[in-house]
Amino acid sequence: MNRKVLASIENFDCSHCVDILVRDDRTFGFEEFRGERTAPGDGSR
Repeated sequence: MNRKVLASIENFDCSHCVDILVRDDRTFGFEEFRGERTAPGDGSR
């Protein structure tokens, strides 16, 4: 099932993110992600 992200919201230190999405069947949902801490300047973000 395809989905389209309507908004992606991160907390102040980017350790958590929530994506608000709409699916092909026109229902809405969300997915929560936990960010991995990276060293400053390593280019992985």
